[in-house]
Amino acid sequence: MAFETINRSVKYAVPGFTVLTIGSPVNPDASAAAGYQIAEMHRIMEQVASISGQTVGIDDLRASIRLYNEIQRLIRRIYASMLFSNSSNRTVVDDTRVFDGE
Repeated sequence: MAFETINRSVKYAVPGFTVLTIGSPVNPDASAAAGYQIAEMHRIMEQVASISGQTVGIDDLRASIRLYNEIQRLIRRIYASMLFSNSSNRTVVDDTRVFDGE
């Protein structure tokens, strides 16, 4: 439901912009979790191909995930330099990333 609200809001604010949502398993340890995640990646790949008019393969997905992870790493580095430049603020920067399977 929240994703639908975000999607509608973005479509209203930025006409022609598409939001693709990726679901994650509620219980990543469940036996069906891996299959669900794989199906979600294939669904997203099909949606991207439909929007772009180009075939999207596993290598394209992996390259995109690598790029995303690199951008997140650089953003964390920028935030860390800003946070730690002020000695009164010692916030820990989260080190989360998307796993690309390699």
